[in-house]
Amino acid sequence: MSTTFDVYPGNTSIPSFLSLKVLTELKLHGYFEQHGVAFDPQIDVRLISSDNREIHHVNLDDPFWWSENYYAWFTLNGVEGGTDAHILPLDEQWARELRSDWLCDHPQLEQTPELEQVYTTAQLLKRSWYFRRSIGQPAAINVLYGFLASALAELTEGVVDSNDGAWDFARFPALPQEFDRWYMNPQEALDSSSASWASACLTALSPTLPNHLQ
Repeated sequence: MSTTFDVYPGNTSIPSFLSLKVLTELKLHGYFEQHGVAFDPQIDVRLISSDNREIHHVNLDDPFWWSENYYAWFTLNGVEGGTDAHILPLDEQWARELRSDWLCDHPQLEQTPELEQVYTTAQLLKRSWYFRRSIGQPAAINVLYGFLASALAELTEGVVDSNDGAWDFARFPALPQEFDRWYMNPQEALDSSSASWASACLTALSPTLPNHLQ
Protein backbone atom coordinates (compact mmCIF):
# COMPACT_ATOMS: atom_id res chain seq x y z
CA MET A 1 0.00 0.00 0.00
CA SER A 2 1.20 3.50 -0.77
CA THR A 3 -0.01 7.09 -1.03
CA THR A 4 1.01 9.78 -3.48
CA PHE A 5 1.19 13.51 -4.06
CA ASP A 6 0.82 14.65 -7.67
CA VAL A 7 2.41 17.90 -8.84
CA TYR A 8 0.91 19.69 -11.84
CA PRO A 9 3.10 22.57 -13.04
CA GLY A 10 1.84 26.03 -13.88
CA ASN A 11 4.78 26.88 -16.15
CA THR A 12 6.94 24.94 -18.58
CA SER A 13 10.34 25.62 -16.98
CA ILE A 14 11.95 22.62 -15.28
CA PRO A 15 13.75 23.37 -11.99
CA SER A 16 17.06 21.71 -11.18
CA PHE A 17 17.54 18.90 -8.72
CA LEU A 18 19.53 21.37 -6.63
CA SER A 19 16.79 24.00 -6.47
CA LEU A 20 14.30 21.31 -5.42
CA LYS A 21 16.68 19.99 -2.76
CA VAL A 22 17.39 23.46 -1.33
CA LEU A 23 13.75 24.56 -1.17
CA THR A 24 12.57 21.24 0.26
CA GLU A 25 15.20 21.37 3.00
CA LEU A 26 14.09 24.90 3.83
CA LYS A 27 10.45 23.80 4.14
CA LEU A 28 11.34 20.61 6.03
CA HIS A 29 13.61 22.33 8.54
CA GLY A 30 11.00 25.05 9.03
CA TYR A 31 8.37 22.43 9.79
CA PHE A 32 10.63 20.71 12.34
CA GLU A 33 11.48 24.01 14.00
CA GLN A 34 7.81 25.02 14.14
CA HIS A 35 6.96 21.80 15.98
CA GLY A 36 9.94 21.79 18.31
CA VAL A 37 11.82 18.98 16.58
CA ALA A 38 15.61 19.41 16.82
CA PHE A 39 16.43 17.85 13.47
CA ASP A 40 17.91 19.38 10.30
CA PRO A 41 18.73 16.47 7.96
CA GLN A 42 20.12 16.88 4.45
CA ILE A 43 18.45 15.37 1.39
CA ASP A 44 20.19 12.99 -0.99
CA VAL A 45 18.81 11.88 -4.35
CA ARG A 46 19.67 9.17 -6.90
CA LEU A 47 18.13 7.96 -10.14
CA ILE A 48 17.25 4.27 -10.23
CA SER A 49 16.47 2.15 -13.28
CA SER A 50 13.02 0.58 -13.18
CA ASP A 51 14.37 -2.32 -15.27
CA ASN A 52 17.34 -3.54 -13.24
CA ARG A 53 17.42 -1.26 -10.14
CA GLU A 54 20.80 0.12 -11.22
CA ILE A 55 21.64 3.28 -9.27
CA HIS A 56 22.83 6.41 -11.09
CA HIS A 57 24.37 9.44 -9.41
CA VAL A 58 22.65 12.77 -10.12
CA ASN A 59 24.23 16.01 -11.25
CA LEU A 60 22.31 18.41 -9.04
CA ASP A 61 22.51 21.12 -11.69
CA ASP A 62 20.55 18.96 -14.15
CA PRO A 63 16.82 19.60 -14.70
CA PHE A 64 14.45 17.57 -12.53
CA TRP A 65 13.57 15.38 -15.52
CA TRP A 66 14.49 11.89 -16.70
CA SER A 67 13.36 9.11 -19.00
CA GLU A 68 10.26 7.20 -18.01
CA ASN A 69 12.14 3.96 -17.25
CA TYR A 70 13.81 5.62 -14.26
CA TYR A 71 12.63 7.08 -10.99
CA ALA A 72 14.23 9.43 -8.49
CA TRP A 73 14.89 8.11 -4.97
CA PHE A 74 15.08 10.64 -2.14
CA THR A 75 16.57 9.90 1.28
CA LEU A 76 17.51 11.81 4.43
CA ASN A 77 20.91 11.36 6.02
CA GLY A 78 20.68 9.24 9.13
CA VAL A 79 17.15 8.02 8.31
CA GLU A 80 16.24 4.62 6.88
CA GLY A 81 13.94 4.33 3.88
CA GLY A 82 13.02 6.96 1.34
CA THR A 83 10.45 8.21 -1.14
CA ASP A 84 10.37 7.86 -4.91
CA ALA A 85 9.44 10.41 -7.57
CA HIS A 86 8.10 9.58 -11.02
CA ILE A 87 7.28 11.40 -14.24
CA LEU A 88 3.76 10.82 -15.53
CA PRO A 89 2.86 11.32 -19.21
CA LEU A 90 -0.27 13.40 -19.82
CA ASP A 91 -2.45 14.22 -22.79
CA GLU A 92 -5.09 16.83 -23.63
CA GLN A 93 -7.98 14.51 -22.77
CA TRP A 94 -6.43 13.93 -19.36
CA ALA A 95 -6.17 17.68 -18.76
CA ARG A 96 -9.86 18.17 -19.60
CA GLU A 97 -10.92 15.28 -17.38
CA LEU A 98 -8.78 16.53 -14.52
CA ARG A 99 -10.37 19.95 -14.71
CA SER A 100 -13.85 18.39 -14.75
CA ASP A 101 -13.05 16.16 -11.77
CA TRP A 102 -11.59 19.03 -9.73
CA LEU A 103 -14.58 21.29 -10.35
CA CYS A 104 -17.05 18.49 -9.66
CA ASP A 105 -15.52 17.83 -6.23
CA HIS A 106 -14.58 21.44 -5.47
CA PRO A 107 -16.81 23.89 -7.42
CA GLN A 108 -15.25 26.89 -5.65
CA LEU A 109 -12.09 26.30 -7.68
CA GLU A 110 -13.81 27.85 -10.71
CA GLN A 111 -12.62 31.17 -9.30
CA THR A 112 -8.97 30.11 -8.88
CA PRO A 113 -6.92 31.54 -11.78
CA GLU A 114 -3.83 29.48 -10.88
CA LEU A 115 -5.69 26.31 -11.82
CA GLU A 116 -6.52 27.61 -15.28
CA GLN A 117 -2.80 28.11 -15.82
CA VAL A 118 -2.16 24.54 -14.69
CA TYR A 119 -4.62 23.17 -17.26
CA THR A 120 -2.92 25.17 -20.01
CA THR A 121 0.56 24.06 -18.97
CA ALA A 122 -0.48 20.41 -18.71
CA GLN A 123 -1.43 20.45 -22.37
CA LEU A 124 1.89 22.10 -23.34
CA LEU A 125 4.28 20.11 -21.15
CA LYS A 126 2.39 16.79 -21.35
CA ARG A 127 4.07 15.64 -18.14
CA SER A 128 3.51 15.84 -14.41
CA TRP A 129 5.33 14.37 -11.42
CA TYR A 130 4.25 12.33 -8.45
CA PHE A 131 5.93 11.44 -5.16
CA ARG A 132 5.10 8.07 -3.61
CA ARG A 133 5.40 6.96 0.00
CA SER A 134 5.17 3.25 0.71
CA ILE A 135 3.65 1.98 3.95
CA GLY A 136 5.93 1.60 6.95
CA GLN A 137 8.28 4.48 6.19
CA PRO A 138 9.85 6.40 9.11
CA ALA A 139 8.08 9.55 10.32
CA ALA A 140 10.68 11.84 8.75
CA ILE A 141 10.06 10.31 5.31
CA ASN A 142 6.31 10.74 5.77
CA VAL A 143 6.96 14.45 6.22
CA LEU A 144 9.61 14.67 3.50
CA TYR A 145 7.55 13.45 0.56
CA GLY A 146 4.85 16.05 1.14
CA PHE A 147 7.32 18.92 1.23
CA LEU A 148 9.10 17.63 -1.86
CA ALA A 149 5.77 17.93 -3.67
CA SER A 150 5.14 21.37 -2.21
CA ALA A 151 8.60 22.61 -3.19
CA LEU A 152 8.23 21.35 -6.76
CA ALA A 153 4.80 22.95 -7.05
CA GLU A 154 6.23 26.25 -5.82
CA LEU A 155 9.16 26.13 -8.23
CA THR A 156 6.84 25.44 -11.18
CA GLU A 157 4.01 27.76 -10.06
CA GLY A 158 1.78 24.71 -9.91
CA VAL A 159 -0.43 22.79 -7.51
CA VAL A 160 -0.28 19.67 -5.33
CA ASP A 161 -3.06 17.10 -5.66
CA SER A 162 -3.90 13.77 -4.03
CA ASN A 163 -6.92 11.49 -4.12
CA ASP A 164 -5.59 8.38 -2.40
CA GLY A 165 -5.59 9.41 1.27
CA ALA A 166 -2.18 11.08 1.50
CA TRP A 167 -3.94 13.91 3.40
CA ASP A 168 -7.44 15.40 3.77
CA PHE A 169 -9.17 14.97 0.39
CA ALA A 170 -11.09 18.25 0.68
CA ARG A 171 -7.82 20.20 0.77
CA PHE A 172 -6.86 19.32 -2.82
CA PRO A 173 -5.81 20.56 -5.25
CA ALA A 174 -3.72 22.96 -3.17
CA LEU A 175 -1.34 25.80 -3.79
CA PRO A 176 2.03 25.16 -2.09
CA GLN A 177 1.62 28.05 0.36
CA GLU A 178 -1.64 26.50 1.58
CA PHE A 179 -0.13 23.05 1.71
CA ASP A 180 2.76 24.18 3.91
CA ARG A 181 0.36 25.63 6.47
CA TRP A 182 -1.67 22.50 7.12
CA TYR A 183 0.32 19.45 5.99
CA MET A 184 1.28 17.22 8.93
CA ASN A 185 -0.15 19.79 11.33
CA PRO A 186 -2.53 18.02 13.72
CA GLN A 187 -4.31 21.25 14.58
CA GLU A 188 -5.08 21.97 10.91
CA ALA A 189 -6.31 18.49 9.96
CA LEU A 190 -9.91 18.20 8.77
CA ASP A 191 -10.12 14.48 9.42
CA SER A 192 -9.43 12.74 12.73
CA SER A 193 -7.32 10.07 11.04
CA SER A 194 -5.06 12.73 9.49
CA ALA A 195 -4.74 14.46 12.87
CA SER A 196 -3.86 11.18 14.59
CA TRP A 197 -1.32 10.26 11.95
CA ALA A 198 0.40 13.66 12.11
CA SER A 199 0.50 13.50 15.91
CA ALA A 200 2.00 10.01 15.78
CA CYS A 201 4.69 11.16 13.35
CA LEU A 202 5.56 14.17 15.50
CA THR A 203 5.72 12.00 18.61
CA ALA A 204 8.06 9.59 16.82
CA LEU A 205 10.27 12.49 15.78
CA SER A 206 10.34 14.13 19.20
CA PRO A 207 8.94 12.30 22.24
CA THR A 208 9.25 15.49 24.32
CA LEU A 209 6.77 17.54 22.30
CA PRO A 210 4.19 19.52 24.30
CA ASN A 211 1.13 17.47 25.22
CA HIS A 212 -1.24 19.46 23.01
CA LEU A 213 0.67 18.30 19.93
CA GLN A 214 0.82 14.64 20.88
